[in-house]
Amino acid sequence: MQRNHESLAALCEDRAGNNFDFLRLNLALLVIVSHSWLLIGRNSSDPMMLATHGQMDSGEVAVNSFFIISGFLIAQSWTRSSGWRDFLARRVLRIYPGFLVAAALSGLVFAPMIEPDPGAYWRDFDPSRFLLGLLELRMRTPETVGVNGSLWTVRYEFLCYLGIMALGLSRALPRRGWILGVLFATMAALGAQEIFGLRVEDQRAGWVLGYFVRLSRLSSNFLAGTVFFLYRDRVVVSARGTWLAASAFAAMAAQPWVNVLPAAFPVVGGFLVLAIAYLPVRRLHDWARRCDLSYGIYLYGYPIQQIVIMLLGGPTEAGRSSLSPWAVLAASVPPTVLAAAASWWLVEAPTMRVRRALAQRFQRLGSPGPERVRGIHRKGQTAVEPEPAEASISRRRGSRRW
Repeated sequence: MQRNHESLAALCEDRAGNNFDFLRLNLALLVIVSHSWLLIGRNSSDPMMLATHGQMDSGEVAVNSFFIISGFLIAQSWTRSSGWRDFLARRVLRIYPGFLVAAALSGLVFAPMIEPDPGAYWRDFDPSRFLLGLLELRMRTPETVGVNGSLWTVRYEFLCYLGIMALGLSRALPRRGWILGVLFATMAALGAQEIFGLRVEDQRAGWVLGYFVRLSRLSSNFLAGTVFFLYRDRVVVSARGTWLAASAFAAMAAQPWVNVLPAAFPVVGGFLVLAIAYLPVRRLHDWARRCDLSYGIYLYGYPIQQIVIMLLGGPTEAGRSSLSPWAVLAASVPPTVLAAAASWWLVEAPTMRVRRALAQRFQRLGSPGPERVRGIHRKGQTAVEPEPAEASISRRRGSRRW
């Protein structure tokens, strides 16, 4: 049952009372669902594509939701960091280690396995280009094989982190009206693409900034999460509001004429995501207390699914396969979960311990958090800044996805 008329600010004060870990785990699995159709050439039959009349597939819903959650939690994390060094260290140590190992395995182990001509792959493989790509959070392998089609979003995620840090250092983040205006601008750009078919040629600086088509979509959802956090004292999560948002989502999905759902998802979908995250279901609050699999599932699902499809028979020359997507899904989940568990215990958890040690050092050497220094407390906002879900849960178990 949904809490009755509580603001997000009040919900944030309950430091352990959220379902973000459970929600992220299911979103990562939803990406696996999406790729089970995509990789055998049946994306048009993806369950979410059918439910939304082709407006969004399951992967888009999952990734958009990931960015909304991230925008909310990362803005919250900035307000509790002891300074920009503390914030940046936390973000680097959360994103880079898991990505580097997954990308290295994808390029050096998985790609030769699924490549029809491994010899040609190694002849075209450029080690220096590959290593430079890892530092840029990119997969730079020979273009004959798309070994891990999930990793491209990680770079945009990190760019959004840097954006939050820039807004915080410039003291623009407390000016929530400005951030709301930027959100409207990015949503307008997204709407122009989705509803009116406007296309902007990918700019030459795309390798630095990200490409416009992708950036407008992902930044809109990330900024929506940030705006929800900044206006947490005014956003009320209630059963009525949740039903209204769900009804609006269903109405937009039900019509096949205008591609409006992707453009409205940052707001409508964002409210629904946060409403689910704060459902008062105690069994879901400590879901990842010992092991957070969501990041690893996201990192390793795509290459493992390609290997599974290859072992089961693979796609035809036309790109389609007679394989059942449900069979691909059922065969892919167990090895992906095992890979995610290995990623957690061998890579992510050890670096989380390093991250906590660095955070304690920054707190001893640093000053009060950026929010207190820069006066984010404004008239009408909550007087006491709650500790972010990220900090409170990681303090108990060291588990965070984003």
